[in-house]
This record gives sequence, C-alpha cells and structure tokens, in this order.
Amino acid sequence: MTVSSQASITAMQAVTSPKPGDVIEVAGYQTPHDGGGGTFFFDTTHITSAVISTVRITGAGADPSRPGPIVIKAPGHRFTTGQAVLVEGVAGTSANGRWLVAVDPLTPDSFTLLGSRGDGPLMAGDARATSITVTTSSPHGLAPGGRACIAGVVETGDFRLNGSHLPVGTLTATVFTLAAKTSGSYDRGGSVGDGGVSFPSNAPSTGPARGGRWIRRRDRGELNVKWFGAVGGGKADDTEHLVATIRAARTLATGVYLPAQNFKTTEEIRLETLPIPGANDIGLTIRGEGAVPPTGDRTRISAADTAMRSVISVDAGNVTIQGVTLHCSGAADHALYLQAAARLHLDDVQVFSAVKDGCRVAGRRDSGEPANSDNVYVREFNATVCGTMYCSPSLAHRYGNMRAIVPTAGSVSCKAGNQTITGTGTAFRSIPARPGDFIVVGDTDGSLQKLEIARIVDDATIEVDSLITPSTSLSGQPYAIGVGDGWSDALDVAAAGPLVPGDNSRARMDTGTFLSCAGSGIVSRSPYGPLLQHQEFQFCGFAGIVVGTLSGASALQFNTVISHAYFEGVFLGACVFVAQARGITIDQPMWAGQPAHRRLVFSTIAAHNAGIVGYVADINTTDSGASALHPIGDSTTTDIPALTSLNLKNTGTLIMPSGGAAVIIDRSPWTTRIPVTSRNLNFVADRGKIDSAADITATPTFPAGVDGQEIAVCNVSEHPLTFHDCRRGLPGTLGTGLVLDCAPGGSISLARGQIVEFYFSSTNSMSGLWTQRGPVSASAPVLVSLAGNAHAPGGDTMVVKGRNLDEASLVYIGSGTQKFGNITSTSSTSLTFTMPPMAAGTYNVLVTTGHGASNVLPLSVAN
Repeated sequence: MTVSSQASITAMQAVTSPKPGDVIEVAGYQTPHDGGGGTFFFDTTHITSAVISTVRITGAGADPSRPGPIVIKAPGHRFTTGQAVLVEGVAGTSANGRWLVAVDPLTPDSFTLLGSRGDGPLMAGDARATSITVTTSSPHGLAPGGRACIAGVVETGDFRLNGSHLPVGTLTATVFTLAAKTSGSYDRGGSVGDGGVSFPSNAPSTGPARGGRWIRRRDRGELNVKWFGAVGGGKADDTEHLVATIRAARTLATGVYLPAQNFKTTEEIRLETLPIPGANDIGLTIRGEGAVPPTGDRTRISAADTAMRSVISVDAGNVTIQGVTLHCSGAADHALYLQAAARLHLDDVQVFSAVKDGCRVAGRRDSGEPANSDNVYVREFNATVCGTMYCSPSLAHRYGNMRAIVPTAGSVSCKAGNQTITGTGTAFRSIPARPGDFIVVGDTDGSLQKLEIARIVDDATIEVDSLITPSTSLSGQPYAIGVGDGWSDALDVAAAGPLVPGDNSRARMDTGTFLSCAGSGIVSRSPYGPLLQHQEFQFCGFAGIVVGTLSGASALQFNTVISHAYFEGVFLGACVFVAQARGITIDQPMWAGQPAHRRLVFSTIAAHNAGIVGYVADINTTDSGASALHPIGDSTTTDIPALTSLNLKNTGTLIMPSGGAAVIIDRSPWTTRIPVTSRNLNFVADRGKIDSAADITATPTFPAGVDGQEIAVCNVSEHPLTFHDCRRGLPGTLGTGLVLDCAPGGSISLARGQIVEFYFSSTNSMSGLWTQRGPVSASAPVLVSLAGNAHAPGGDTMVVKGRNLDEASLVYIGSGTQKFGNITSTSSTSLTFTMPPMAAGTYNVLVTTGHGASNVLPLSVAN
C-alpha cells in the first residue's frame, strides 16, 4: 500500500498501476462540506462483461380514464423490473427517453415506464427499446435510479460504454443496467463509480487488476452535491449532479447537503417511491444553508428557462427539506409538487415565481393512485409572486403586484342563481384555470360575484360550483381569474365528479408569508383542515385563506385552526373565505384595516357550515365588528355580528363563556356518561356537594357521535377537571372513549376558564372515539372581585382582582353600551382601570385578553 497526494480528482483517476489499498489525498479538502477533495483508497472492483439487448416496440399508451404510467408493448423482450431502458421512436415524446421499468408477470410482453405520465394511446412507429446489462467482479455499490460513471472499457467497433449514464438500473449487487444505445460489442476491462463517492480509474485495464475504482473515505454524514460535480453559480446545468447525489443518499441511508450557491436544474427533481427494491427516497433529508430572497447568497435551486411541472416533486414519505429557496424562474408550474408526501417536513423553505402554485398538493399520484400527504409539518414557508392573473385590461390596476398579468378579451354575464357564466368575445379555453380556481365578476366592490370554477366548457362558457352561485344578474362585465396559490390542495375532477383529497392531506404550518399570489395564499380542501399559525398574507388576488370547496362534494372540512393571521392589502374574495367547514377556530386575526365585508365570508348554506367555535379578533374600540369574543353558530352566514346583551350572546347559537349546555359535577370520580346536547359544554361544580378538583372517568365519557361531530368543553368551575386517555390495548387504561394529546393512557387537566375541543370520527384509525383537537387553550381571564366607587361623570379608579389579567386588552362596561374602561396597570392577579362617563345604573364588567373573555362582575354607577 502506498500513500500519495494529487491535485484533483482527475489526476487521481489517471494514476497508473494502482494497487489494492493504495491511498491518495486529493487537495482542496478541508471539511466534509466544502466540496473539495478528500481521502480515497483503491478497490479492484471492475467490469467483467456488457451485453446489449434491443427489442422492437409494437404499441404504447395509457388508460385515458385513469391517467398513469405509459405501458410499452414489446413482444419477446426480456427486461425485468428495475432495468434501465432507452425508448426511441415512439410518436409522442412523452414516452421517448431513459426509464426504469416494471414488468408484470401476467403481461410479460409489456413493460411500464416508471414515473411517466400518459393519458391516451401513442403511435409506436419504428420504435425500439434498448438496454445494456453490465456485470462487475464485486458489488458495484450503485444506487437504483442513480448515476454510473464508466472508464477504461476497451471498445470494439462502434461500442460505446465509457462516460456518464443516468439512470442506472440495479438488478443484483454485481449486475446493473444502462439506458443507452450502442452497437458493436464489449471487449474487456473498465471500471465504474457513481462520480461522487466512487470514481473509476483511468489506468489501463491490463495486468492483475484489470481496472478498479477510487472510493471516498467518509463518515456517515451528508453527501455534498459538490462531490458529485455540481457547479453552482446558476449558469451550469446541475440536474444530473443533483439527482446523482440524491440517489446515492438513498442507498447510503444518509442526507444531501447543498452549499450556499444557486444550483440550476433543467428537469423536475423527483423524490420517488418506485416498486423496485431500494428505489425509494423515504426518510431523505435535503439541507441547505438557509432560504433567502432571490437576490440573496444562500442555498437556491432554480429552474432553467424550460417548462417543467415543478422544481421538486415529492412522492416519498418522511422527507425533510430545510434551508432552501426554490425559484421557478417563471418557467416551472410549481416549486413543490406533493404526491405521497406523508410526514413531509419543510423548514425555512421559500418559493418564488411559480407559473401556478408555490406548492401543489395533488389528489392523485402519477401512478394514478390516490395521493397521501398526511401529517405535513411546515415551518417558515414563504411563497412570493406565485401564479398568473388573467383579467380584463380595465382590472389590471388591481393586480400590479402580481408576477404576471395576462389581458383577456371580451366580457362576461351571469344570472342570479345560475351556475353558468357566459362570455362575449372571450377565449376561456386559453386560460389554464383548474377546478377550484375562482373567477371574480364585475368592477364594483359591492356587487362583485366571487365564484368557484367547476370547469371551462368552451371559449364562451364557464360552469361554477353550486354552493355559491351569482347573487345578482350582471351583463357585459370585466372579470379576473387568478391561477396559482401559495399553497394549494388540488380539486381533482374525474368522470364521477370532483375528488376532494381524502383523510390524507392535513398540514400544520407555523409562520410564513404569502405575498402577491395570483389566487389565494393558502387553499385547503381535505376533510381535515390545516392548523395555521402566525402567517402573513399580503396582496393576494382572491383570498388570504380558502377553506373547503363550493363543489358540494361530500367531504366537508372540519378541525381547522387559524391563529394570529395577519392580512395586508386588498383581498377581493375575503381575508378568510370559508366554503365548507364543520369546525373552525379563528384566533386573533389581524384584519382591522380590512372592510368588514371582506374579513370573513361563508357560503350561504348553513348545513355546510356547522360546528364553528369562534374567534377573538384584533381590538379596535371604534370598530364594533372586530372586538372581543364572537361565537359563530350555524345560522351565521357572512361577516361577524357586533357584541350584544350583557352576557355576550351573539346572533348565532353559542353563548360563551357563561352560556352553553351545563354539566353539573357533584362527585369525583365522575362515572356517569355525559350527554352531548350541543356543540358546547360548560362543566360546573355543585359546590354544595363537591368543592375540589374533579376526576372524569365515565365509561365512555361521551356517547358515540356522528362522523365529524365536535364539541368544545369549557371548565367554568373553581377547580381543575381531569380527563383520561383511553388508548386501546393498554393495561390499566380507562375506557373513557377519549383520545388525548398525551402519552397513551395518560390524562389532561383543565383549569378554570380553559377549553378543550374534541371531534368524533367513524372513518379513520380512531373510529368510534372522541379525539382531542389542538392543545388545551391558554387560560382566559378570571374575575374574583371589583373594588372602587363609580360615578356618572367618570374618572374613578377601579381595581379588579382575579387571575390571568396580565394580558388584558379591554375592559367592557355594559356590552350593550359599548363603553370601555381605560386600563392603567395590570399584573397576573390585579387590573386597574379608569371609569368612562356613563349614566347611573347597574352594569356588568367583562375583561378580554388574547386568550378569551372573562366571567362578568356587577358594577353600580352612582350620580
């Protein structure tokens, strides 16, 4: 064994007469992440044979009723699942190219092009499929779908094997296949590597070694794309190098590291799950050095000026993408395209300049199967200038902040209650609107028609969905259609009608900004709504957030939480547009600058908007429609009613915190089943019989409900309530029928003023149980005493004693009068305020914080 040094990888490969175990230090290496050289040792694995297989293609196509992979008919082929095959000469470019294939034993004369997308028959023409099968002396270590770099092959005639090949089909540890076309025959010699972890030697294939490779000595850390030849800088095409790194990472069970540079791709980067052993990217991590605006110097993957579906497509579970900007360059439809991305984790990811959506959550995989993108967690996701606005020229001034505005011809008309929009001089089919995109008809704010597109019938006809149809008849109006959202759940349409994503695409999003999206910031359509916290929405073409669909599909959204959302700019659809929701909590939206009629808009079908809990809006004492706790009942349709009456009763069906169905607890443990008579239950202790904490151990605690039914439980007693988890199959657990956010068999406790929400399911893994939705809410303020003498002229100092008073924002004095005390000091147990002028009489005092409203205390005002 010898130890030497070389200036570059190329120089290392050219070393003559290497011996097994020789070590070379390649210059430029300082850390595993600098992309420089490294330490390599020589291994004698070499190529022993290479055989060409070619077969004539007689047919190609896909089932138009169920779009999916293209199937090639080639009688007599001997390809096997996992083989790399080159397809040429099929009339229809979607089938031509390099593919990994799958072979069904029941149809041996055909093979499927994995990852292809076809929607009808193709003409075979003079078409052929070719594959080269290569055998090595020892395990080659190549990744399925990855890259093979070959050197040193002695070639006879026109035989060509040396060079770089992608993708590789790995059949066994010592046999791999290449999708390549060549003639002649293999003579001898040659070696293979992946061009990142291993490199083929260029030494003459003679003598005992007969070729070999140099293998990088590395720990179990991430693979640097620079090792695999990525250049960065945003000019060179880094597609092959990015894919090669990802595929090698799947085999070595490690992650991918992207330095702080701009890597250009000319094709969609696919994170995939294929029916081939080892050919999946489940659990892959891609880590950059931070996402920044497009002019920044951190990690970025940019689409070239070539049309493509997305920059990255995710069809694998447990993937993590961190610290990366995905720039669509106005060429890629989407930055991210999610197919089967269950448990995806996005952390510090920014998307820019998508032709359509920043992130598209598909209803079906490319294989035609239903997609599963459940339990997605997103932190600091930012979508900027995504989508394309198609609008009448007279409306273009509304959308000057958009990425692209395409002027449309003609005008439109609609009739009240009719689902058809009729165009005059229009060319609707030139607009790539999808089912679920919105059309806004008109130019006057008060009469705008905000409608969800079901389908474009022809150049002069658009059919809209049924739950909101035009409320008035309009003729000869301008119109706008925003195609593309920041984050968008697809509303797939098949012959049987709309396909709303099933119980499989719930996302939790924490912080982020959605700026200048042509459609909306976030569009969520799965039955289990998203959990949204701390997002900012600015200048979107339709809405900040859209929940559900107006299509009337049976899957209604429930369990959506929108917390601390901020809205800036104009949202012609609404800040929050609720199409269908069976349970939604909106907590402290910051929309005081928005007109009341454009804050919160519901579809007008009460049966599709039931079980809505309520929200606490930003406080503005001059704006009665934006203050305090506003429960929303199933009779509420649009906007939020003002505060009325002494106990904060709204026009809906819910009264909080002093109203709702009461459950009187008079013993502990409480073992009697609790009836669910409404959506809101207030637990009260009978202090004549119990004056201490109560343990709820009823079996079950609540009776069975219907799928999607929910209840909000509020503890208004003086002492805590404890509920127990019933997770099945655990010794010693109680059969309470509750699934709680705690360890299986554990418990949760509600202090006074705290609320917990449950929903009942009959369709998922928690079928037949009440499952906790979200954490126990932070404690609302509690008032114990009120001291001071109040007089009609005002100016008197009043002192409130209680709990959770340190974040008090308003003191209401008689809700019907809309009078407010001036808060002068607060602590967790005390609040001081100054009385306003008001007529003599008896009033109720109520305090609000960001966590809710308190109980009320009486106050007498003297002359």
